[in-house]
Amino acid sequence: MSVSHISMLVGSMFSATIFVFNAMLVMVLSDALAECFRAFCDKARFTANQASDRHIPTELVENMRALYNELSRITLAMDHIVGSITLVTLLADGLYIFQVLLLFLKNPEENLVAHISNIPIAVRFFLMLYFVSSVHSEWLSAKSCLLRLLPHTGGMEVLRFFMQITTDKVSLTAAGLVSFTRPLILALLGAVLSYEIILVQFETQ
Repeated sequence: MSVSHISMLVGSMFSATIFVFNAMLVMVLSDALAECFRAFCDKARFTANQASDRHIPTELVENMRALYNELSRITLAMDHIVGSITLVTLLADGLYIFQVLLLFLKNPEENLVAHISNIPIAVRFFLMLYFVSSVHSEWLSAKSCLLRLLPHTGGMEVLRFFMQITTDKVSLTAAGLVSFTRPLILALLGAVLSYEIILVQFETQ
């Protein structure tokens, strides 16, 4: 084995390790942030259950608003940090999967073992999408919980909090280009399959 082959092998192993590390980092941070929103929703429900006559004191609402704003700030800060990493990792994996899937649809019997060996990359791609979109999903749950609780309170501050919740959209993004939501996963899958089928039909004609 020549020096060039060894250097290429080392380079490919290093790049693969970097992509795996980036994906794991984003997934762990996304899951931790989603867990924070789940805990926030549980705290809101507990506060409502402890309130007498379903009336929540304004002080408790202010505490929930402060906690909600802190979670939103953390989400924004995290998005600034890992947004570009998420974009590069998903874009690289997505383009690779697109190319492999196109080759597989052209010749399903050819290099079947090689195609099967690419399954971990596809799993990593969709797992990453699932975890980053879970932040928005858990925020929606927290939003729904708050919208059910706030009508039991009153005051101008509560009204401002209500308006803030209805106009907010908390989610991780791909460097600000697109917000990661659960419907995005199905939309991407449908778009990829549609374009792959069109390209295969053009190739066969």
